[in-house]
Amino acid sequence: MDNIIKLLCLEDPDLEILDVSVHGRTREITMARALRPQFCPICQSRMYSRGIYQRKVRHPVLQDGWQLVLHLRQRRFQCSSPACAYTCNEEYPFVGRYSQRTKATDLMV
Repeated sequence: MDNIIKLLCLEDPDLEILDVSVHGRTREITMARALRPQFCPICQSRMYSRGIYQRKVRHPVLQDGWQLVLHLRQRRFQCSSPACAYTCNEEYPFVGRYSQRTKATDLMV
């Protein structure tokens, strides 16, 4: 487990691992970021969460034949100022914006 954390650069103090389960040769990890106050980059108003959606990211290449599936609980934030109404999602450093795979997958192939 520690090797996976080091490989994907998951050493982040805001990242919480909520659940780890094993189904056959697949390891599934559910994680989320700790809730912190967010401020709009445009108008500096406080942003509020519009809810959480779960994103499924695959990391199919592991040396021992196992597959890794990450379930990311990602929040969407919206600016509280009606004039601005800027929205953004939480970002994870090991996954691209709309990617279905981790960034380390391309390096391992």
